[in-house]
Amino acid sequence: MSADGSYGVRVNDASGQLRMEGSYSDVALNDRHGAFSFYHANGRLESAGTFAHGLKSGLWHCATVSGHARVDRWYAGLPWDDLQVFLGLATRAK
Repeated sequence: MSADGSYGVRVNDASGQLRMEGSYSDVALNDRHGAFSFYHANGRLESAGTFAHGLKSGLWHCATVSGHARVDRWYAGLPWDDLQVFLGLATRAK
């Protein structure tokens, strides 16, 4: 556990290549929270961004397997039902 109470995790594939690194807020490693990076099998960065209690949040940078930048994506950090309301696609039941 780090000083901020999070649990850092690094996942390697069978050949030892780093595939993911990030932090979780719980010891059971169910709640992704903080910076995360995912890697292609060749070791190049696939995507990097932030999770907020299990949901992608903010700007995520993505790249192809050859390392070329793909379109960045923005995530609201909201559950699906809340995101639909946020986008004006649904209203809250009263």
